[in-house]
Amino acid sequence: MKLLEIAPGKRLAGAAALGCLVIGAVLWLAIERPWLGLTFSWDPGSQSAIVLAGTGPGAAVPAGARLVMISGAGLSHRFIELDFSIEPDGNLATYREYRAFLRNQGLLASIQAAPVIELTADDGAIYELRPQPRRPPGTLPPDFWVQVAVGFLAWMIAAAVWAFRPHEASARYLLLSGAMTLMFAPGAAVYTTRELAVPLTELLLLKTMNFGGGLVFCASMIALMLNYPRRIAWRGLSVLVIAAYSGWFVAQALGAFDSMMLGRRIPVFAALLAATALAITQWVRARRDPIARAALRWFLLSWLIGVNLFVLLTMVPQILEIRTGAVQGYSFLLFLLIYGGIALGILRYRLFDLGIWWFRTLAWIIGAIALVALDLLFLLVMQLSSGWSLSLSLLVCSLLWLPFRNWLWSRTLLRAPASDNLFKSVVHVALAPTAGERAARWEALLRSLFDPLEIKPVAAGPQVTSDRDGASLTVPAVAQSPALQMLYPGGGRRLFTPADLKLADQLTDMLRYAEESREAYAQGARAERSRIARDLHDDIGSLLLSGMYQPDLNRARHSMAQAIGEMRVILRGLTGEQYPLDIVEADLRHELGERLEAVGIALDWQGCDESASRATLLSHGVYKNLLSAVRELVSNVMRHAEASRLGVAMRLAGDRLEVVIADDGRGFSAEAVQGKGQGLGNLRRRLEGLGGTVRYGSTGRGVVVSLDIPLRSAGEQAIGLVDDRLR
Repeated sequence: MKLLEIAPGKRLAGAAALGCLVIGAVLWLAIERPWLGLTFSWDPGSQSAIVLAGTGPGAAVPAGARLVMISGAGLSHRFIELDFSIEPDGNLATYREYRAFLRNQGLLASIQAAPVIELTADDGAIYELRPQPRRPPGTLPPDFWVQVAVGFLAWMIAAAVWAFRPHEASARYLLLSGAMTLMFAPGAAVYTTRELAVPLTELLLLKTMNFGGGLVFCASMIALMLNYPRRIAWRGLSVLVIAAYSGWFVAQALGAFDSMMLGRRIPVFAALLAATALAITQWVRARRDPIARAALRWFLLSWLIGVNLFVLLTMVPQILEIRTGAVQGYSFLLFLLIYGGIALGILRYRLFDLGIWWFRTLAWIIGAIALVALDLLFLLVMQLSSGWSLSLSLLVCSLLWLPFRNWLWSRTLLRAPASDNLFKSVVHVALAPTAGERAARWEALLRSLFDPLEIKPVAAGPQVTSDRDGASLTVPAVAQSPALQMLYPGGGRRLFTPADLKLADQLTDMLRYAEESREAYAQGARAERSRIARDLHDDIGSLLLSGMYQPDLNRARHSMAQAIGEMRVILRGLTGEQYPLDIVEADLRHELGERLEAVGIALDWQGCDESASRATLLSHGVYKNLLSAVRELVSNVMRHAEASRLGVAMRLAGDRLEVVIADDGRGFSAEAVQGKGQGLGNLRRRLEGLGGTVRYGSTGRGVVVSLDIPLRSAGEQAIGLVDDRLR
């Protein structure tokens, strides 16, 4: 079975097993050595090793004792500062000093392995110890476990990426760098947290793991940037870089250099600079590939934070001869940040969401660097006190950097159009006269807002969606336009972000609402046209036809006059004009009087209070339905009641109008009324539409009909209720 055909789960299991094997071996090297139970600190003033604490075999040695010599197994050694160097690679200038350190470590390890050892203090006191054969794991300091954990986790992150991307060169070089981290971080954990000494053979193995793994790690970073996110050089160049750094390690191990700066530090700095330069090159070349550039952001962000902070915390202070042993173990945590960023970039995790907080983090880093640089400038160059230096640094950063950052933020990432312009643009789309024009305006609006390289129609669901990388954004069908997919916004210079999705969703909702409102208005207009046509046909048409076939000229004139009156009603309704109740009463009394007189029925009229009716205005809907209801009832009396008198009484009761119509005809039952004719059914529906009621009764002879009509329609009442609540 080929390696690349193994399932990802099995690859991860194999990587975990290898990682556990390495960590187990390192832990064995850390504890399989004699244990003194002492914690030392070198004192340059007295040239002695101060005992900070003693436990176990060293419990008899008092804290604060100044030790100058150790003896055992016929060997002795006078302590020097170099014996307590945590990281000789960074603190020694030449390989001659480095080899002396190794010899001293071998000698100290031999003494430490003796059954009985003696520690001599500067005051002549001698302390005898019997070391335990093994160091208890619980005595290993926290920075040991930090370095071991960093090596294992970095290896597993790299292995996880490779397990799912085995065919990608970037994943393979990331795997190589993870393997090197599994070597150099746990290797350093053993000798940097040693109690006193490590046997020479084991120390050489650990130093080879540390420095050799570190050099190949640097080479793998260069190789990675030659292939990530795109290959930018000859394929074999990556292999040559790794081979060159491996050869450099062999050369310095064979004594080709005497300067530790040349042999060990310069290659590391050169690799860091080369990887950074290649990252910049990748960035420039990816200016038309937003996915590649977004993936590169993960590397740049983690690289800027992780590597630069590691160099600032460890290597730069070492060059300046500043001891960094206390923080070196913990600084390895920064490598996890690097691996996390590279892994997320190779896996293309949430590339569309990276731009905003990438900018914020980068701005924070620049601000922190500026603050530290200004503090050092004021403190070291201008010789200000620490308090004044920090205060001035904070003041300069707050007055200069923060406004500049906010300006840059607004110019690059916060360029969303104003909401009022969006509303105008959406309304402009919705009010286009034709479906084709609406679709064209919608596409033009999307182009103006997102500037995509391409827009094309696609089949899509009802929601705004984006692909995993943010390279495309799809808006659903709306405004009689098909669903559209936009590719690469910003002219191909960026990816779609969550803010873009939110804006597109907002636009789609606004356009849907505007489209629904426009359609509702169109339906209302069609309904109003239908009502006008119905009124013209039913009311005016019937009156005109009646007038045409009247043999009597006066009756014909009367029909024509009624038709003209109905025309005025329709025209006043179109203009939205309201009707004073006193005039409505007068017109209705005059009309009914003429109609009833023609058939020999007397009219008894009782109107509303004159001042109240003069101040009351009726809407067209109330006026039209009131006329229709009264006319329908009077027509029924004229045709069926055989009455001699008809009484009409109108009364205002708050915001309602009560109309009572009574005749002295032959009457009919209320049950018969419920199913009687189309006219009475229409009458009931008219009043119910207004929110009113109709009731039928009897006085023993004749019929009494009571109408309860609201002076405002149901819609007007709802608007009034909202106004009242707002007030």
